[in-house]
Amino acid sequence: MSGDWPLVDPRDDGIRPAGRPDECFYCHRRVGYTHGRECVIVQKRVEMRVTAKLPGSAVTGRWVFDEPHEWDEVMSEFHKNESSWCANNFLDECAKPGAVEWDDGADPWAELEALVDDESGRCLCGVLSFEFVRVVDPTPRRSLNRSVN
Repeated sequence: MSGDWPLVDPRDDGIRPAGRPDECFYCHRRVGYTHGRECVIVQKRVEMRVTAKLPGSAVTGRWVFDEPHEWDEVMSEFHKNESSWCANNFLDECAKPGAVEWDDGADPWAELEALVDDESGRCLCGVLSFEFVRVVDPTPRRSLNRSVN
């Protein structure tokens, strides 16, 4: 495993208002100690292939993002395709320009947003599918909450 395993920091994103102020809500490790090996706050960068099955066409793209470090390919695909994670989250997480590299210069954002905004309450779970491609960077990482002193 490359890099040092992250310590729980007083500004760590694993410290939540519902938990103790001096430990990670997820792995219960105290500030100053390393996060647990299975802590979901510690992440790695991965690549997934995204397929959007739109009316009359299918578009594929490459999405690079961070997910829990300990997840394997099976868990990664399960989370996006079969768990309680709704594919509508994809629009929120990828709303930034360039977050997904679509093949052949395609840009399905407007069509995807229209499917969600059509007053039917439709979700994109039947429209989007995700396939694990590779680990881009295995370096263990976690975010710090910049708003806490």
